[in-house]
Amino acid sequence: MLCLKRVATLFVLLMTTLLFSKSMWHYDFEKACVKAKQEHKNIMLLVVGKHCRWCKKMKYHTLKKREVKEKLGSYVRVSLPYEAYKNFTHLPQIHTVPQLFFMTPNQKILASVRGYCSADALITFIEGMEENLSMKKH
Repeated sequence: MLCLKRVATLFVLLMTTLLFSKSMWHYDFEKACVKAKQEHKNIMLLVVGKHCRWCKKMKYHTLKKREVKEKLGSYVRVSLPYEAYKNFTHLPQIHTVPQLFFMTPNQKILASVRGYCSADALITFIEGMEENLSMKKH
């Protein structure tokens, strides 16, 4: 009986780790770029304001939806407060949050979304962007 409890506990820990790693967010932009290069993935950068209710809605509703998480599984996801983002002078200036940037590991902007959007709208945007990018490759 004790052995079965240990196996069950290990299983729960393993599943939690796997689930967490799939939805992992990074908060260090440079480290995220290194990871994206190593994994040959593009980056999705979310810029948020500290007291912005639309940012919170985007982060805790739109980006938590299962369908959105699945769609973003092929991206290294980074979240930065606006104050930190301003220090990256090589990236576009923004005046509105939330703001999403899709970029290469070398920080070339592929597309961006300004302001809040629903899960369905974000999925449609990502699918259109990915289709457009794949057409450019051919």
